Amino acid sequence: DPGHPYAHARIAEARWAEGDLAGAAEHFAAELDVSGGDPDIWVDYAELLSELEKYDQAEQCCRKALELEPDHTAANYCLGELALLRNRPAIAEQHFHHVLKAEEDYPGIHAKLAEALIRRGRIQQAAKHLVTEMRRSGDDPVMLQELGQLLLEAHLSRHANGVLRRLVDLSPDDPCAQHNLAVSFFRMHRIDDGIRHCRKALKLKPEYPLALYNLALAHIQKGQIQRARRYAAKALTLSPNDEHLRRLSERLEGSSFWTKVRAHLNGRRNNRKNPD
Repeated sequence: DPGHPYAHARIAEARWAEGDLAGAAEHFAAELDVSGGDPDIWVDYAELLSELEKYDQAEQCCRKALELEPDHTAANYCLGELALLRNRPAIAEQHFHHVLKAEEDYPGIHAKLAEALIRRGRIQQAAKHLVTEMRRSGDDPVMLQELGQLLLEAHLSRHANGVLRRLVDLSPDDPCAQHNLAVSFFRMHRIDDGIRHCRKALKLKPEYPLALYNLALAHIQKGQIQRARRYAAKALTLSPNDEHLRRLSERLEGSSFWTKVRAHLNGRRNNRKNPD
């Protein structure tokens, strides 16, 4: 019965799960005609609108949920996420603090608050929340992935390495996990370990420009310019508009030019010393 409360919401969730975001949005809008007094429906709709990158509408839905229930934690959490997506970390921090004050055990709240603090350059405060989230996350691969990335952003490489090792143990076939673990090793100046995990990431996902880029940088550090050039060229083929890759390739081509010049000059000097 389309007029029955939550009938459209159930259809919307099913369409959403199938990837039909536009269809899901239609049914959420229809549900609000029936159950417009339920703040949870407004937040669900806001999360869908966020996926559709309709951030203004999503924010309006969250505000409506807060009008109906001023301390609604999910609405504040959603507003915090929207603020991060729009690069407004100070506003995000405010909303996440509201959530933490209302519900200290809200899933993922310490990680999100840490992300907002990192973006504001408040690394020490972020580190405390990251450690708290590490203790609570257990073996949830999604949370471990997010924690590892945030710890890398906070330049807490050893902590990141520990989290990402756990993640790789749980999800050895995840190329992103392998690559992030490689990055943590590079940050710790353990170049060979980083190269090993970069190669594992590329074995799982051969067309992985970021892994190829970092592998090229690692081989530059080892003085292996030919290998670096090969990886950089492949990465640039996959992402021809990436400015970092373009600069790296130009840098490597420049090193190739001067290597040939030096070899030529050395050859001429040797000829002068040993005339026929």
